[in-house]
Amino acid sequence: MGSLLPLPIAQPARRIWRASGLRDLRLRSHYRQTRLDWQGIRRTLDGETVQEHRSLSAGNPRILIIPPDPLLLTASKGDEAMLGSLIAEIRSRYSDPTLHVGTCSDVADQAAGRLDVEPARILEAHRLHALFAEISRLRPTHVITLGADVLDGSYDPNFSLRHIALTDLASRSGARAAVMGFSFSGKPFPALRQALDTVSKDVTFYLRDGLSYERFTQFSSAKAEPTADLAFLMPPADRIPEDVEQWIVQGREAGRKTIGVNFHPLLFSHQSRVTADAAIHSLATVLAKLVREQRARILLLCHDFRGTSADRWCLDRVFDMIRDELGQSVYYLSRELPAPQLKAIVGHLDAVFSGRMHLAIASLGMGVPVLGFKYKDKFEGLFRHFSIPSKFLMSNTAVADSEAFYNIASEFLENCENLSRSVGNSRPSVLDLARRNFKILESSD
Repeated sequence: MGSLLPLPIAQPARRIWRASGLRDLRLRSHYRQTRLDWQGIRRTLDGETVQEHRSLSAGNPRILIIPPDPLLLTASKGDEAMLGSLIAEIRSRYSDPTLHVGTCSDVADQAAGRLDVEPARILEAHRLHALFAEISRLRPTHVITLGADVLDGSYDPNFSLRHIALTDLASRSGARAAVMGFSFSGKPFPALRQALDTVSKDVTFYLRDGLSYERFTQFSSAKAEPTADLAFLMPPADRIPEDVEQWIVQGREAGRKTIGVNFHPLLFSHQSRVTADAAIHSLATVLAKLVREQRARILLLCHDFRGTSADRWCLDRVFDMIRDELGQSVYYLSRELPAPQLKAIVGHLDAVFSGRMHLAIASLGMGVPVLGFKYKDKFEGLFRHFSIPSKFLMSNTAVADSEAFYNIASEFLENCENLSRSVGNSRPSVLDLARRNFKILESSD
């Protein structure tokens, strides 16, 4: 096996920044200012605007989507899948909607163009007053905020508060507003409780799994409903890349199982470098053993391309460690593909080992069982949708034990047929739950 490649330099720099305490001071200051701005704007809103805007929602609507990543928009294929599903649903319901997605960079504007939606450069300002003024100029009839995993304050409390505040203010200004595709972790930012409790009761938070719903409703009195992720509704592409198809077909003709594998740095965002190296080395060891002893074939899959949290920082290292030994039994799909193509690809596999929740969603949506690598409490609720045993959801410390990891992986592969049946049986009800997100688009008449 090859030697380990260095982690991106921003990772240790970020740990030093956090440890200094300066980051927390800065975040608290920004959070306090956003809260004060929100309170001030709410005091200025009046009821006349509410009636004027709501009267417009019966015709062709003006819909604004506030995305979880206005800087890169679709560098996370999960964000792309949610956006694509939502945009498709809007266009299926309305003949001529005015549809904008909020952005704050040229990269995001270009990504919006690829989704065939108009970018609205409205999320660049730091102060809430300026952000809300930009949104108000669009005069939206609907504002839909995609929560993903960025609204519980566990990454950036001020970012979470701003998006929650903008959704609330849009509602109080007359738009129909909701938060969709939202996970809620077991460790939310404590001060968000007060913020969420003051959100307009006309705003609904659609939590994307039952466990997130339970956590959210125990934390806040804000209006909420349990659903499933929007990305389940994204159809797969009709075709997959020819090179990938040929490699998969070769394995199938040889009677070998093909396993998709994803791993990423956020699994170790609060862990030591030693733990990350140990887990990556263990993963490479287990994959090589699965090829040798169970005739498996390994497809390494990148699903997120966002800077220092991109999957390639881990998968490059895994591939470097196993490529010489495994030869044609391993294929590394490192290039960025559209989310529908990735969903189509995993539909051709026998199993997937995934550290990205939305790659797991794509796989489960195609009836393919998933062994998960958990982080930020996101996988537990997803696995509950499909009655997948918790033993097939592994922590990074468990992954670092190659012997235990191999035993779990072997048991998982032995049970793939039963797990596939369970996934298939659960799929119709999960799709029904995903469609509940669209209540905001129903007529208010």
